[in-house]
Amino acid sequence: MRGTIYFPLVLVWLAGACATPPSPNTSTSSAATGPAQPARTLVAVVQSEPKALASRIIGSQVQVSLNFSKRMFNADLTLLDDQSSPSPYLAEALPRLNSDDWKVLPDGKMDTTYRLRPNLVWHDGTPLTADDFVFSWQVYSTPDVGQAGSLPMKYIASVEAPDPRTVLIHWAQPYWAAGALQSLGAGTTGLPPLPRAILGPALDSGASALVNHSYWTTGYVGSGPYRLDRWEPGAFLEGSAFDRHALGAPKIQRIKLAFMPDPNTAVAGVLAGEIQVTADNATPLAQSLTLLRQMPAGGGVMVPGLSLWQGAHFQSRPDFVSPAALRDARV
Repeated sequence: MRGTIYFPLVLVWLAGACATPPSPNTSTSSAATGPAQPARTLVAVVQSEPKALASRIIGSQVQVSLNFSKRMFNADLTLLDDQSSPSPYLAEALPRLNSDDWKVLPDGKMDTTYRLRPNLVWHDGTPLTADDFVFSWQVYSTPDVGQAGSLPMKYIASVEAPDPRTVLIHWAQPYWAAGALQSLGAGTTGLPPLPRAILGPALDSGASALVNHSYWTTGYVGSGPYRLDRWEPGAFLEGSAFDRHALGAPKIQRIKLAFMPDPNTAVAGVLAGEIQVTADNATPLAQSLTLLRQMPAGGGVMVPGLSLWQGAHFQSRPDFVSPAALRDARV
């Protein structure tokens, strides 16, 4: 038996942050537009500071839902839309069942093949290749890192890179989400790339060196729409638009993500015009509804988002069943 918990995302001003920019043919001359204006910074707040910026946790990190901050700095093979339907992201297309890119083998194992988009790069400008997905599997399948027993790692037998743009995943058993691997949506996990050039020596030095590497925090290098520029611990993150993002450069050039545990402070900041977005439970449902009532008509919108699953599982061992009525097959 499962239920969902929704945390609201309040948008006050967000004009197509990750949309593809207009073509050069539609731009106007500098003489017509006048002097260039300084880029505005969109200010967003979340309730908690992330422990790391990677879309998958490592080691013993435990953190609340931080989908907004993960989405800013990360990209994966697949991206879910607002209806949780998958579409290609770093991949050119998604594997299709019973095709050359998704084979179910006679022994019950599977192979899926993802073909990457051309010319992918990390935020530091180095090429992002299929080998970075091989390395990601090597990291997350290492028992001491703490992810080997999670999905989809526990079902993956190995990952290969036949060429720089081809990711071949060998599955030890069938896995329903093998054709839409992604780590940027709630309730699902994928195989996000990790830069071997940065983290390879740390992995060779052992799990402790890997988990404690500055890459995961202030030295983070991702492939999402924004590049990390600054991290003030306990205060905020700042990022700038990544012009080589797989889906095009964001229209909003700069973004600031502040950590604000007090929802009343967040509400006050929005009403004062200092904050444009609240996300990841910065303003829980009650405060979000109050905020929208106090804003001018059309001044903002609340978008409910799936944050996490809650599950209740029946215990089958008679000596542990509680209440005892659950031992009755009719129940």
